[in-house]
Amino acid sequence: MNYEKIMQNKLKELREIKDLKQEDLAAIIEKSRECYNQYENGKRKMSINDLCKIADEFNVPLDWFTGRNIEIMKHIKNQ
Repeated sequence: MNYEKIMQNKLKELREIKDLKQEDLAAIIEKSRECYNQYENGKRKMSINDLCKIADEFNVPLDWFTGRNIEIMKHIKNQ
């Protein structure tokens, strides 16, 4: 299983669920939009610190970013 690809898809999915722009998530991790775009498109690997910042901001367990927690979708959509 390619967890990096799953994480890229989950970053985009979270952003779309919350109706946010890449700039919004980039601001959370204090990076440029271009840098965040590279994370989402697999051109750069996101650090665990940055992933934790996003998880904390949206109250999402890290497991969700690996596709291991499907039930969290209900939680995200209802926040």
